[in-house]
Amino acid sequence: MNQKHRQNHGSSGQNLPSETTCRADSRNNMGKKCLDYISELNDYLDGEIDPGLCAEIEEHIGKCENCRIMVDSLKQTVKLCREGKEIELPKQLEDKLNSMLKSRWDKKFGKNN
Repeated sequence: MNQKHRQNHGSSGQNLPSETTCRADSRNNMGKKCLDYISELNDYLDGEIDPGLCAEIEEHIGKCENCRIMVDSLKQTVKLCREGKEIELPKQLEDKLNSMLKSRWDKKFGKNN
């Protein structure tokens, strides 16, 4: 069984080092390496990632401004969601939103899903 890296990056207050953008792409666009790590970011922020991959991601975001911005944005989003308080919508608004969401879901994925 693989040992997972258990540090929770999403809630840590640590700032990532500020360096130059990823040298693989001098136009500030995401390079291949960036795209390889995107699918791992949720597990990285949740601390549910293999230590080796965690070290690779941390090294990459230490060098890549685009990925560092993305990780910082995701951290902030998670923080805001956790801090948000639950509000109760008026029944009429809730029904209308549910109806709109169902309609769009049915159009995109079909009525049987």
